[in-house]
Amino acid sequence: METFEGRWKSLHIIAGIAAMAIALLLLGEVYVYSVIPNPLTTNGYLDLFLKNPLFGLLHFDLLGMISYLLFIPFALSLYMVLKEKDEYLTLIATVLFFVGIAVFYATNTNFSMLSLSKQYALAETDMERTMLLASFQTMVTLFKVQAFMLSYIIVSTAWLLIGFAIAFYFAAIVFLFIWVLFTGRKLVYIGISSDTIWKQ
Repeated sequence: METFEGRWKSLHIIAGIAAMAIALLLLGEVYVYSVIPNPLTTNGYLDLFLKNPLFGLLHFDLLGMISYLLFIPFALSLYMVLKEKDEYLTLIATVLFFVGIAVFYATNTNFSMLSLSKQYALAETDMERTMLLASFQTMVTLFKVQAFMLSYIIVSTAWLLIGFAIAFYFAAIVFLFIWVLFTGRKLVYIGISSDTIWKQ
């Protein structure tokens, strides 16, 4: 009969590699927000999309969207490793994490803003531009209130619960960066060595 180690070896390796990629994306987000000026008005956000659509998408968490996808194998691997320690807490945390992902993608409006900015550039009348600008403002507000804050709270709660399960507490992006690097390395080790014992 195939052992636990054999069944989940590939998942742990993939999760570990994903964790390293997430760490790089977190650094990328810091770079993006330090380089791209933060507009103070709706017109400023619109101008950002009009002048450089990629900068607009990056400003509205394009790298975060990629990170959330990479977090999927990472979260599954953590569940398989940590469930022996505290199955219920780890299960709740994993479910919360996937709920957070669903909320983020369901409410993320960055591609809607991109579409509206293209329509705005093609608008022929002031009335059309005014309506599109109002719609654009709504998308900006929805992103800041729903896609970012709500999903951030849910996902942060999930990581906090997982943090308790492995005796860590992470409250900021710096600690998250360290955590994914450490945990990713450990998952690669588990996958390669088939060692299921989580060492503190």
